[in-house]
Amino acid sequence: MSSNKQLSNEQHTVSSVQVSNEQSTDKQQNFIFGSLLPLIRDENSEHAELLDQLEVDMKLRMCHHQQRLAHSFSVGRLAQTMAQTYGVDVFHAGVAGILHDWAKVLSHEEQLALADSLKLDFGVPHQLVVPLLHGPIAARLLPKVYPWLSADTVQAIDRHTVGAHDMSDLDKIVFSADALDPLRGNIPNLVRIRERIGKAPLDDIFWDTFVEGIIYVLQTKRYLYPATLTLYNDLVQQHTKEFS
Repeated sequence: MSSNKQLSNEQHTVSSVQVSNEQSTDKQQNFIFGSLLPLIRDENSEHAELLDQLEVDMKLRMCHHQQRLAHSFSVGRLAQTMAQTYGVDVFHAGVAGILHDWAKVLSHEEQLALADSLKLDFGVPHQLVVPLLHGPIAARLLPKVYPWLSADTVQAIDRHTVGAHDMSDLDKIVFSADALDPLRGNIPNLVRIRERIGKAPLDDIFWDTFVEGIIYVLQTKRYLYPATLTLYNDLVQQHTKEFS
């Protein structure tokens, strides 16, 4: 995607594009203080209470990372909207969206140490894929913090940085919502994909988002995780069969 400024200068792979620093401060602050769309709460009082608690917890955890906090809530809201559109559990989508960057507030050193201690297997040195570590790290730690998390929710958090060959609809929604977050601004290619939500099948939204991530990595000459290229080729073959 475009080479706009990032939240940090960290190395980037095909994980979804990071929140742009070019968004206006006013817009981000307005979101934090609730002037943008609130999270969707269904009639299940337990779900509402859990979302309330997550909001409180995330505001504490990310109190020194206001852009990341705004991004997390915005992704949660977009994931809920996409879930409604594509017939996926709205509560699980919102929770996965809110928590997807739970481990990203950790320093690179902390993430590397956790990746080693958790024995995460990326097939390459962890130092090459630091931007991808936070998904799998969170997926392994969050169930201890929130035992009520569903396996589907944890999997979506796990896969939002790298994707997988057998992505569930929830996985695709969280992956796509992260990249298409409205707080990323009106980047033309993102706008084009956003405008297709509800008009195109979810598979197409995910595919376009995935490809756009690879384009961004190539344009910015950053490390491309080898498994991403393998997944891309497999998805190309899958799409070729579907449209042949």
